[in-house]
Amino acid sequence: MDAVAFRAFYGATVRPLVRHLKKLGVDRPEDLEDVMQEAYAQAFRGIGSVRAEEARVAWLFTIARRQWGRTLERRKKLTPIGEDADDPAAPDDGRPSAEDALDRQGTFGRLKTMIAQIGDAKQREAVELFYLYDWDLAEVSAKLAVNPSTVTTWLARFRTRVRGALAAPKPRRLVSLSWRRGTR
Repeated sequence: MDAVAFRAFYGATVRPLVRHLKKLGVDRPEDLEDVMQEAYAQAFRGIGSVRAEEARVAWLFTIARRQWGRTLERRKKLTPIGEDADDPAAPDDGRPSAEDALDRQGTFGRLKTMIAQIGDAKQREAVELFYLYDWDLAEVSAKLAVNPSTVTTWLARFRTRVRGALAAPKPRRLVSLSWRRGTR
């Protein structure tokens, strides 16, 4: 894609992207600027790989969401433990973070346990890198020296296992035995 076409893409997507990022909790203008700048830089480098026009916006949103996640992770690593709770300057908008919500449900711990139970070391590392460290598929496959389709298969199998483990049990339907026999 040439610069003129990318400029048109930028013009068509900048406002929806800002709305999307604000829904994700990017409130500070400097954070919004940083995330958008990184997202559009990555999009400019790789937009030629996305052939479908309608998929480009979703792809851009994914890049921005992951960039915001990386920013939050960096902040978390830079903040000493216990310091943010007493810091009056720490933003508290009353909304729990996604990790806090998962921790409250016990889901995050269950996910980490499920990852640790994966038997094959390469598969386990692929799942950790992709889901816990937010690496993209190409980076994971390059690090592990396996085909990207293999990594995709491993990730799909893990998602299936997680869905099965986290699915709410179906309620049992109580039926009177007398009704089943027709003696009701």
